[in-house]
Amino acid sequence: MEPSSASATIWAPEEDKVYNLLIFPEKTNCIVMKTSQAQMMRSPLQLVYGANTTFKPTGNKEDVDGHSCSVIEGITTASDGTTFNSKIWAADDLKGVPLRINIYAGLRVVTATYHDVVAGKPNAALFTPPNNCIPPEKTYQVAPNR
Repeated sequence: MEPSSASATIWAPEEDKVYNLLIFPEKTNCIVMKTSQAQMMRSPLQLVYGANTTFKPTGNKEDVDGHSCSVIEGITTASDGTTFNSKIWAADDLKGVPLRINIYAGLRVVTATYHDVVAGKPNAALFTPPNNCIPPEKTYQVAPNR
């Protein structure tokens, strides 16, 4: 997930780790944490494709980024029992990969749009975090403790 050109998140569920990268021209900072610590950085894919989401195809088709997509409505139930709605545009030619997700939170709509999606095995280097990742508790440490 790349919310901007200056940051990216690598989710590594098999390691129970999340790497949050802050990318600057001169260097890349990396913070590594357990998945449970990364609640503020939830991926839209994780939110609407979990076990607690039910889907209802609408039968509608819409184009997103040059792909014909099936429009799907979702209802997700959180662990505290609250629910939220979503709308997913799943690309027919990309085996249902979502190209747009709307998450409806009260009166707000959070939209995630994915561009330049291609089917195939990605380059492994895209998922290799830097070697200098630090835990969150050291992110605001200015000087070493004595």
